[in-house]
Amino acid sequence: MKKLVFLIAFIPCFTDAQSVYRFNNYTINDGLSQSTVNTILQDENSALWIGTQDGLNRFDGIKFEIFNSDEEEGINNPFITSSAKTNDGNLWFGTHNGLTEYDPNKEKFQTHTPNNKKNLDISSISIGERGNLWIATLNQGVLSFDTDKKYFESLNWGNSAREISSATYVENSLIIHTTADELFIYNLSSKDLKKVRTDVLGFDDFTILNITIASDSKIYVGSNVGVFQLDIKSHC
Repeated sequence: MKKLVFLIAFIPCFTDAQSVYRFNNYTINDGLSQSTVNTILQDENSALWIGTQDGLNRFDGIKFEIFNSDEEEGINNPFITSSAKTNDGNLWFGTHNGLTEYDPNKEKFQTHTPNNKKNLDISSISIGERGNLWIATLNQGVLSFDTDKKYFESLNWGNSAREISSATYVENSLIIHTTADELFIYNLSSKDLKKVRTDVLGFDDFTILNITIASDSKIYVGSNVGVFQLDIKSHC
């Protein structure tokens, strides 16, 4: 069984005026295409790409430029769910129907879908070895995508679940979180699959909300009851 370590964050409270942070709120009144923001990504030119339920928004710090499927060639679906940037500077956006690539050098979009012609409902994107992508879907399980050959391949990871919330790459393994709130570690070399037991944490309503890999490769799991550090090398 893999271990989850509970983290308790102590946040200091300051009362002097200089320690108060200010927020700028950008909404549809400022040019944002839609209010629900699912993902934010920064490109090589420091512009922010904001994915909403109704299109992509590029924000240069002053104004929004909207890219939507109705007007922009290469975007098949306006519902943006996730994003990633590869080392070549290309941007990748998961949608409710396809993987949309943006090439900043050509300033063009292209949407990729598997040859099986099924709707590709993407929930998360993670960058793996050599810049290839690991894609979690809500209807086709986990897929890998070769960014050079533009080719999808289904991953047979020893579980029949097709509805996947996220598949996060770290140290030649995938952390797979299903919509049934089950968590697995799949080693891509050994093909070894292990389930992470969250029931031993002692919370009746434990729910995983997100998984993040820090710069030091430590794995953090955000939940409805706090933050946990996941050690994928431990056994018990």
